[in-house]
Amino acid sequence: MTPAPAISLAGIPLRHHLILDHLLDLDADVTVQDLAKVLNTSVRTVRRDLPEVEDLLHPYELFLQKRAGAGLRLMGNATDRELLRRDLSAAPIASARPSDRQAWLACALLATTEPIKLHALASSLGITITTVGADLDAIDTWFTSYRLALQRKRGSGIALAGTEQDRRNAIIDLFFTQFDDAEREALFDSTDRPTPAAADTLLRPALMLISPANLQVTARILHQLDQDTPLHLDPVRRFEFALNLALLLERACHSRSCTPLAPPPVPSSAATHIIQRLATKLPRPVPASELERLALFFDDDSDPALAPSPSLLPIVHRFLQLCDQRLGVPLSADPALVEDLLSHLTRTHKRLQHQLPIRNPLLQQIKESYREVFAAARLAADRAFAHLPLPDTEVGFLVLHLGSALERRHHRRWRVLVVCPAGIGTSRMLSSRLRTEFPEIHIVSLAPVREAQRIDPASYDVILSTLPLELPRERYLVVSPLLSPKDVAEISQFLTRRSALPVSDVSAGSGDSAALARLDYERRQVACALALLRAWRVYSVPVSVQSLPKLISLLCEPLISSGVLSVPDPTLSQLATRSEQSCLILPGSRLAFLHARETGITRPSLTLHLLATPLTRSSGELFDQCLLLLAPLKLHRAEVAVLSRLSSLLMEPTTLQVLSRGNEQAARDYFADQLNTSLGD
Repeated sequence: MTPAPAISLAGIPLRHHLILDHLLDLDADVTVQDLAKVLNTSVRTVRRDLPEVEDLLHPYELFLQKRAGAGLRLMGNATDRELLRRDLSAAPIASARPSDRQAWLACALLATTEPIKLHALASSLGITITTVGADLDAIDTWFTSYRLALQRKRGSGIALAGTEQDRRNAIIDLFFTQFDDAEREALFDSTDRPTPAAADTLLRPALMLISPANLQVTARILHQLDQDTPLHLDPVRRFEFALNLALLLERACHSRSCTPLAPPPVPSSAATHIIQRLATKLPRPVPASELERLALFFDDDSDPALAPSPSLLPIVHRFLQLCDQRLGVPLSADPALVEDLLSHLTRTHKRLQHQLPIRNPLLQQIKESYREVFAAARLAADRAFAHLPLPDTEVGFLVLHLGSALERRHHRRWRVLVVCPAGIGTSRMLSSRLRTEFPEIHIVSLAPVREAQRIDPASYDVILSTLPLELPRERYLVVSPLLSPKDVAEISQFLTRRSALPVSDVSAGSGDSAALARLDYERRQVACALALLRAWRVYSVPVSVQSLPKLISLLCEPLISSGVLSVPDPTLSQLATRSEQSCLILPGSRLAFLHARETGITRPSLTLHLLATPLTRSSGELFDQCLLLLAPLKLHRAEVAVLSRLSSLLMEPTTLQVLSRGNEQAARDYFADQLNTSLGD
């Protein structure tokens, strides 16, 4: 007697369904490679699916016989095989999981701009209209995440509303979710692509959205471009570029194109060269705006547009300060983290501004592994980046940077010298208390006070003494042998200030090299701060201007005269092009913050410009003061730390009050006082 199956096959993955169908049709061995070819998928994917397929066979008392060199064979009596065949006899999509049906529905709606009758969708899927309605409700949220909307029109059916760019972003995401790494690589590795079989479009309905002909043309173009000059794109970005190119060709056949980017991007010379070559290989002319979008995939690290953006500095500091409050760790004092976030977010800003989606395949893992950090980063990002909403995928990347900084801090070991009177008991008491309160402290040595004069302060990160020493006061702390709460607070503050230096500059060992590196870092900071403050000026703009590009020209006139701008024409042009996107109106003020890092800028410069008449941006924001920060493309990390500190001050109400008065000397004194207390030790 054949037992009834213990599970239903009505909701199994469609690929498992097709594997079982193929095994039932054969009375012979079949290799994993053969199964992968039938399903048009990778061998790795089939191997991953086989254990689950075997689980489905157990209730039918069937099993897979595996023989080395021969392959697989479905084993069991004829009655059990027939029972399995009967249970699989429903239409493939009708018997698929809801997620498979919903993916097919999403692709069907993305493939056309015309309304589709619910009856037609139900008939294609072999399900009821009620089930179609439930599936549409389920995918409505997914469409909304791409700014697309389902529109149900009585008598007409259902249609998808949204821009062409948003449609393409959704389509590209479907390709990322429906194809694994090996399948993505294979999709564009052949210039001869067959028409997808029915099983292909059932398993990966995204194939309905790009014809085999356009996949073939795209593969050929990629091959030709690589022959001329390799594209040097990582696998994910190469696949994304290929999909965008294939979609451009596909949608152009139906006269569908994206609207031009505003403001238009300024491609690097490398990107321009690649796109010019690409244009000659396309089967038909396409709008220039479409080529501009493709150029965005070719970042050039020497491109000024990708230099860390000083206008993001105050926002990054605000983000980190909010994270500090929730995590209880002074991450904002880590200049390496600030610089990393600045570089990362400059690219993020570019992608978001040009409506390129941000994908993060590690997001779920990040949420699980860094639950507390992700929660803090999500809340901090919502407040700090209110003008530039960040998706969870981007917050996930920020969490990786935060996690790295936390790990650096956790593993930093502070080399400490403890100086006490000759009594051993006092030294050991203090050492024990220090180890309890500060696990990150490594007590290198205990020294009696009589030997203090022979101490080289550069050999230690921290010197703690129970009585005053004849050393510079900033080089050591006097604490009680019992380590009072006040002592603990002072040591914690001291370590926090020391944390503001990069790990490589805080002595991890002893010797002159570490001391010299630290002194050089501090010297560079002081030199940069002094140069900025001595060159600080407040200028008046007496004439009325109606646009930011015109204002930029007026702001730069005195800087050309002072030699800050050595090559004014291209620098001005680049500044004017990006002024609208880089201009930040500081919260609660009428002060605009403009920045640039260009090849024509000779040295860092910070100036304030007072406008005779207010200027209104296209967004409706009004300002009558402009703070202009200019810097060369190449900066030492000590100089970045100074600019970072100045930018973080812009988020403080006191700074805005000082600047609003337009008093040059008062502002210089204020900045000098703030830098004096925050830089170095």
